[in-house]
Amino acid sequence: MLDRRSKGKVANHGSLQEQMDEAKSLKNSGNDKLENKRQINDEYSNIHQRIEKLQERLKEARDHNQITTEQYNDRMERLKQSQDKLNIAGQKIEKRINLNLNLKYERFDRNQKVSGGLSIEKQEKYDKPNHDGALSKSEKEEQQLRPSISREK
Repeated sequence: MLDRRSKGKVANHGSLQEQMDEAKSLKNSGNDKLENKRQINDEYSNIHQRIEKLQERLKEARDHNQITTEQYNDRMERLKQSQDKLNIAGQKIEKRINLNLNLKYERFDRNQKVSGGLSIEKQEKYDKPNHDGALSKSEKEEQQLRPSISREK
């Protein structure tokens, strides 16, 4: 149910628990994507190893005169083309996975900022003195308290 504050220009972004659940799901989906990426990389390395073994077998077959040089060249060319296609496909998949991961993390960061809290960088900015030597809010409060204590003595 929406409260009065959320009926105006500010949209209701859900309860804190809902936001935490959403953050967990985004994190889990990011972990799933990373696991998928690892599996894909493992599969690609296995395929590359198989291609290398085939190339070695072709060299051995040529050395033992089991195939002609023309057949060897033709088959090696096909293996190289397959390897190139595999590399291109792997790069496209990796870009897509990285893009999806980045989008998930950006949404997670955006949701954290919408929930009312400042990001860590902004919070640190407000805690540090300003670059022109001015004091931060907490330092000003401390200074205002100090003179009042010394006056009481």
